[in-house]
Amino acid sequence: MDDARKEGLKIGSYHYFIGRKPAKDQFRNFKKHIDKHTQDLIPMVDVEEAGNSSISRDELQRKLNEFMQLVKSEYGKYPLLYSQYGFYKEKLSPEFDKYFLFIARYGKNPPTLNSFGRHNIWQYTEKDETMVSRDMWILTDSVMEPRFLDIEL
Repeated sequence: MDDARKEGLKIGSYHYFIGRKPAKDQFRNFKKHIDKHTQDLIPMVDVEEAGNSSISRDELQRKLNEFMQLVKSEYGKYPLLYSQYGFYKEKLSPEFDKYFLFIARYGKNPPTLNSFGRHNIWQYTEKDETMVSRDMWILTDSVMEPRFLDIEL
C-alpha cells in the first residue's frame, strides 16, 4: 500500500458478496482483513449474478442490506455498491438505488434505474482502446466525501 500511495493512488477495500453465505460471516471476514484506518476510499461491495443466482430476490436483499448496515456501523460510510446493470435492475433496484452505485453496462448507453436512483460510476467496457485488459469507467458524480476521494467534477 505504501508504494501505491507514493505513486499518488488512493487505497480502498473490496468485497465480493455471496448471498448464500451469512452476511455477518462475510462482514467478519472483511473486517478481519481490513484496517479501517488505512483506507482512503469507502469500501466497495460487488454483487453479481455469480454467487447470488441460487437465492431469492428477497433473501439477497435482506442479506445485502445487513452487510451494508454492518459496514456503515464499522466504517462510518455505506459501501459503494458495484453490480452489472441487468442483474442490478432485476434483483436490487429500486430498493438499493439510494446507495452510491457503480454499474457495469457495456456499450454506449448509460444505465437507467427504475426509480429516483442513478449510477454514480458507469463501467462501459472491460477493455480500453488498446485492448489492454483493464476496466474503463466514467465517474458521473462525486460519490465520496473528500476524506475518501478528492476528485472534483
